[in-house]
Amino acid sequence: MSQKKIIAVFGATGAQGGGLARAILHDPNSEFAVRVITRDTTSDKARELAALGAELVSADVDDKESMVKALQGAYGAFFVTFFWSHFSPEKEGQHVKDMAAAAKEAGIKHAIWSTLEDTRKWVPLEDNSMPTLMGKYKVPHFDGKGESDHYFTDAGVPVTFMLASYYWDNLIYFGMGPKPGPMETWLSPSRWGIRKWQVYLQMISANVLMAFSRKDLK
Repeated sequence: MSQKKIIAVFGATGAQGGGLARAILHDPNSEFAVRVITRDTTSDKARELAALGAELVSADVDDKESMVKALQGAYGAFFVTFFWSHFSPEKEGQHVKDMAAAAKEAGIKHAIWSTLEDTRKWVPLEDNSMPTLMGKYKVPHFDGKGESDHYFTDAGVPVTFMLASYYWDNLIYFGMGPKPGPMETWLSPSRWGIRKWQVYLQMISANVLMAFSRKDLK
């Protein structure tokens, strides 16, 4: 039997990367093997994936050379950044730049980059209908990702840009579940309101989304 192609997965101990890793590992007919890229290979979540058959490799997104080393021999890679650990679009941009450079140097054949829209393309900074944050962003955790997409294309890395909709999981894990409000409106702690018969919020499970994403790696 031919050797399986290795897919290196960043964020495999989180929702997105974990969904992709499990989708591959649970498919006995998959042509891919999973390499979990994580700072802590001894964590419970990393060990759970290892028990399912994943290879564990240590690397740090703040250390490009460690990522190059971790990607060696991989056919494809899934990249996701961690804005909520530092709240800095600039730092996130540096991580994306280093990920793209590492993918190029390691000879990755296909990358999936989990990105979001740069909202300033639709709401310019001078548009006061939305506040400008941090001096130059409308939605920092969107804009920093969107403006970094070019790092992969500039490096010449074959890439699929994955833009996800709102996750069902957010309603469970981030305290954003809707609560009944006045006038048949549902309110969340983040203060948005949706009239249930007029507006629909598109949502998907992170695990379901990543099960489909694995097909893009071929």
